[in-house]
Amino acid sequence: EYPVMIECENKEIIAADHVIVTVSLGYLKKHHSTLFSPPLPSQKLLSISKLGFGTCDKIHVEFESPWWDAECEIIYLLWDDEEKVSDDVSDISKHWIRKVSSFNVLKHSESGSHVLCGWISGYEADYMETLPEEEIKRCITELIHTFTGDTTITPRRIVCTRWFHDPWTLGSYSHPAIGCSPQDLKNLIEPLPKRGVQSQVLFAGEATHPCY
Repeated sequence: EYPVMIECENKEIIAADHVIVTVSLGYLKKHHSTLFSPPLPSQKLLSISKLGFGTCDKIHVEFESPWWDAECEIIYLLWDDEEKVSDDVSDISKHWIRKVSSFNVLKHSESGSHVLCGWISGYEADYMETLPEEEIKRCITELIHTFTGDTTITPRRIVCTRWFHDPWTLGSYSHPAIGCSPQDLKNLIEPLPKRGVQSQVLFAGEATHPCY
């Protein structure tokens, strides 16, 4: 009577006419073989492997008082030596902090809150997630001292996202990787079965959007 069966972790079975799959592309890349029975079509699997999925983390840094101008909205960090900011960094443990590209000034969410939101991406973000927050706080403090020359500035606390090590996301955003084409996105979006009957398994979420 129902064409789709969902088996939950607790072995509960849910029968359905349709299922909309919204897991991240990172999760799909790692778990597609155990997530679907029968397996996904080979064309869809190839496109899943070709589309890119990476990490972009936020580092929220709170201060006792703002040290930036009142009208400031964003702070860009420009290094005079860009050599160690390249993707070929040999010792990521020493230079990961250079991948923090900017800080957004967050509007007051609560009284007395002064927060900057730093952005970091790529392998450096993956590495940052493995560090304890005290170590990240130390590196962020040194970074701010380097750019301001004011060693009295000390963050009150930091809070980081850790999307790469989150087992349900395994990263942050999809992107058109080298070697993939618009057809790969169409293959990812295409419902199952492809033709002949009403769609039973559909795909949605961030990675399926044609523009974003």
